[in-house]
Amino acid sequence: MTPQRLAAERLVLQRYFPSLNLNETGRLTVGTLVTNAGNRYSVAFDIPASFPDSPPTVFVTDPVLTDFDGDPLYTTGVSSTMHTLGPRGTEVQICHSHPNKWHAHDTLYQVALKVRLWLEAYELHLRFGQNLDHFLPHA
Repeated sequence: MTPQRLAAERLVLQRYFPSLNLNETGRLTVGTLVTNAGNRYSVAFDIPASFPDSPPTVFVTDPVLTDFDGDPLYTTGVSSTMHTLGPRGTEVQICHSHPNKWHAHDTLYQVALKVRLWLEAYELHLRFGQNLDHFLPHA
């Protein structure tokens, strides 16, 4: 990531998602996102060295997510209906973009927005039992 791109990404995140902190190397941002219901989720954006040509991976690091039935969501693994990718231990990886549709002009701000929407859909899943697919269209 160029220094200009890093500065631009950091500026936008600071304005709209001040709880997400892009580290000095531009490789990781961690923070807390809060849903409309006031629930807090710790997230980690792992940003590859090839960013912006490759998308970051995003994990919910805390709390350990469960599904509607109370089972650990990480056991679901890759699921198009739940918009998840392979977990990292007990951390659920959120599918925020189809890899073939990622472009270098996509931003961490856009990813953060999608993660925020995913969390809202997740809470609807907990409330009503439908898969996230019911609430989130595929990109």
